[in-house]
Amino acid sequence: MKKIWIIIGTVILILIILLVLFLHPKQAVKAPTIEENSKQSVETGTPVPSELIIECLDLACFQPQFLNCYPSEMKKLVSQNVNYVVNVYGIENNKCHLSYKFIDQNEKLIANKKNLDCYVPLNNINLDMFDYLFTINQKDDNLISNQQKIETDYCNKL
Repeated sequence: MKKIWIIIGTVILILIILLVLFLHPKQAVKAPTIEENSKQSVETGTPVPSELIIECLDLACFQPQFLNCYPSEMKKLVSQNVNYVVNVYGIENNKCHLSYKFIDQNEKLIANKKNLDCYVPLNNINLDMFDYLFTINQKDDNLISNQQKIETDYCNKL
């Protein structure tokens, strides 16, 4: 008989503990997502820590980051031991700060390639520029000449 009361007492104690936990749950602190941090950077112009930069593996990931000037990076292998890298650093002084460069396997710039650091007005960050950077639709002479003008006006060699 004594065992039954011990079991009943234990069950009641467990139920009371569970009831208290459910009536007074602790609020979990929600960490901001990468998208929220990127958006905050765009709105405030503050640098984003490198661990929050979105590293895209394909153009589908990179395109929305690029078009919104969110801190991000896209590396594309273009030939043996050569990567084409586009970095978006975010908005600075109402311009999108970005760079594009060719690097070797040791992350060193390849000197005879187009390696640029740019501060482009936000209205020029569009699909035409995206297509130009990733050699999509390169037969469009008008697109090429417009983008080359942007490079001349807003970019410096690295």
